[in-house]
Amino acid sequence: KNLLASVSPDTIRIRPSKKSSASFSYSLSLGESVYISEIDATLSCELVTEKIKVVRKTDRNFDIFDGRKLSFPLAVRSRKPGDRFQPLGQAEPLKLKGFLINRHIPVEERGRLPIVLSENHIAWVGGIGMGDAFKVSSKTKQFVRLSLAPGNQI
Repeated sequence: KNLLASVSPDTIRIRPSKKSSASFSYSLSLGESVYISEIDATLSCELVTEKIKVVRKTDRNFDIFDGRKLSFPLAVRSRKPGDRFQPLGQAEPLKLKGFLINRHIPVEERGRLPIVLSENHIAWVGGIGMGDAFKVSSKTKQFVRLSLAPGNQI
């Protein structure tokens, strides 16, 4: 009856089924925002002028990157089969699919995540986690904030 049921560790969701998310691909430069209509979200990339303090971050809708480790323009796309990702703190890359399964991301949400790439390496899985190669260190001089917001924020 065109219903979709999904189960996660703490919920069971039943809702009208939709076709799987359409694939998308965009370019994002420093100081820009892009509206991704396929997932109804805005992704922004901005230079942070003040020095960043190391604090425990609870908001998953943004991450701070070492700007000198990023190559602009960044590519923003939907995930593809075979994508590999080296999450923060991980010694070796792993399959993005396995990473999302371990993070308990529901199947229907995985296709709606923006994947941000710098020279074909995943820098950020929007709202989920950043790549280890792009992390801020004590030597970081340029801080870049990538943030994801629902709807068209442009």
